[in-house]
Amino acid sequence: MESPTFHIETLGCRVNQYDEELIRRDFTRWGFDEVALDARADVYVINTCTVTHVADRKSRQLIRRALRANPEARVIATGCAVGNRHALGGKLPERVIQVSNREKERLVDVVRARLPEHHARDEAAPAGQARARALLKVQDGCNQFCTFCIVPFVRGRARSKAPEAALEEARALVAAGYREIVVTGVHVGSYGRDLPVDQGAWTLGRLLGVLADRSGASRVRLSSIEPADFPLEVLDMMGGTRAVCRHLHLALQHASDRILERMRRGYTIAQYDAIVERYLERFPDGALTADILVGFPGEDEADFEALRAYLESRPFAHLHVFPYSVRPGTAAARLPDRVPEDVLQDRMATVLEIGRRSSEAFRLRFVGRVVDVLVEEIVDGQASGTTDNYLPVRFPADAGVGGLVRVEVTGLAAEGLVGRGLPLA
Repeated sequence: MESPTFHIETLGCRVNQYDEELIRRDFTRWGFDEVALDARADVYVINTCTVTHVADRKSRQLIRRALRANPEARVIATGCAVGNRHALGGKLPERVIQVSNREKERLVDVVRARLPEHHARDEAAPAGQARARALLKVQDGCNQFCTFCIVPFVRGRARSKAPEAALEEARALVAAGYREIVVTGVHVGSYGRDLPVDQGAWTLGRLLGVLADRSGASRVRLSSIEPADFPLEVLDMMGGTRAVCRHLHLALQHASDRILERMRRGYTIAQYDAIVERYLERFPDGALTADILVGFPGEDEADFEALRAYLESRPFAHLHVFPYSVRPGTAAARLPDRVPEDVLQDRMATVLEIGRRSSEAFRLRFVGRVVDVLVEEIVDGQASGTTDNYLPVRFPADAGVGGLVRVEVTGLAAEGLVGRGLPLA
């Protein structure tokens, strides 16, 4: 009997990407073969996102596309849009099975109950095969309830993975050949607060230190973190070991204190900038990146000017810029004073241009310098990968994926760097 087939599509954040890898692993272990979206798979998994109305629309489109690809297939909708009753547009066809975020771990069991019995097989990837980067989710859920955000409603309260479980998973990833571990979570800065007191005082900084010292990974990278609960000891970890990457993605959202208060972010721009100041003092070449939300209800010209001025005052390596999107069920959805669409688009264009100039200025610093690059892909003799501070680099090479290569930077690419690999000393 031929093996059953599956396809998985994921939208959204790194937490969802982590979940995708676990789902893929489980399907593979139980004898499923992965195929392309337009192939006639037996099972399609759509790992949805609901952070914006655009994400809702893409989630619905992927579900419809999977339904058309094979009229006899099972379609599994999971992820955050499943927990948001407004996101998927009403009643779905009967062959769409909805699995919530909390039930993702049993997703394969749901599928296997509806397909003929088949035997588990070993992992598809042999241990020791060189690879680049893997995600490690150490925390899920959020207690902050920003007024614009639906995530706490669809992900639940904040909860931390036990440190021994996180270390065991990291070691397994290293044994499978991964060189870099990306530590991620929905509100990762709150890590450890919900753990039993008899386990000791666990914090994100302590966990990063343990992963760097005991997992065997060449690199440990921190994913996006919130300023409201940023543990400053994270900077100590970055400076105390070469294994912890010196890249800081510190979610900003806005630089007007009035708007930050309306967003219920829990910090002022002065508090945010104090973290930035300490980071840049310790790591002058560290890559500072941020999320920016433009057009929040009530944002006036003075608020936007505060945002513009702050973004131009700091050397951001990259800005992730989003327009405000109404999320039914959130407090912000009830706020008056919506920013007109034409004004919103003008402000978006301004921030995107600031981000483009800032990114270019930051990357120009590295032209003529030598950087270490973790190779992630090789196509037609061109290797591409990232530096410790998360700059994309492309260069001619025959090094394998997962290798660390010294590269002399010779110029800029569209959003990264180009260079030439140096011979081993």
